[in-house]
Amino acid sequence: NSVATAEQTMALMLAVTRHTVAAHNSLAANEWNRAQFAGTELYGKVLGIVGFGRIGRLVAERAKAFGMTVLAHDPFVKAEEGAKLGVSLVALDRVFSQADYLTLHTAVTPETTKMINCPSIKKMKKGVIIINVARGKLVDEAALAEALQEGQVRAAALDVFTAEPPESDNPLLGLPNVLHTPHLGASTTEAQTNVSTQIVGQVLDFLRGKETRNAVNKLP
Repeated sequence: NSVATAEQTMALMLAVTRHTVAAHNSLAANEWNRAQFAGTELYGKVLGIVGFGRIGRLVAERAKAFGMTVLAHDPFVKAEEGAKLGVSLVALDRVFSQADYLTLHTAVTPETTKMINCPSIKKMKKGVIIINVARGKLVDEAALAEALQEGQVRAAALDVFTAEPPESDNPLLGLPNVLHTPHLGASTTEAQTNVSTQIVGQVLDFLRGKETRNAVNKLP
């Protein structure tokens, strides 16, 4: 599902920066107000990627094609690996301070839980746009909602939430500068077919006594 998630990231980034959903809803209501939905371009902007595994790298490739400068942070990836893709591996604080767009592609650990919080948001550019298609627990939702209302964060595009589905009192729901989708990162026909094929292959490998990949637990 790596390709599907990377494409969802780009789709959300484009939709939120060009006000696509709001413009559609306005026109569907028989309104014609082009000036209200003037957006910004991705070209020439800085994309910060937190987590530079398979999905992070696919996002970087696509962002580079749009003419973006890409910075990434991943403590487990060497700078040379990023350089091969034209990406600078830098400290997390530098990603926060320089990114025009910030996208999360890291696992939830004690270190990353609520990594998007009041202190980290204060380190970011005023007007940053945040995209999260990884895990909802990476974000302190109350802190992000406050930053969105105050204008420190210009907009957010979120495919994941701390609780799914989100509670009705989630502070991010209903904010005009937030684009929500219901955890659709891997929801493509191709991704589901690939997952099914991989599951069958791994079961066959197990039955044939071969190495079990992606095992949740180890056999005694």
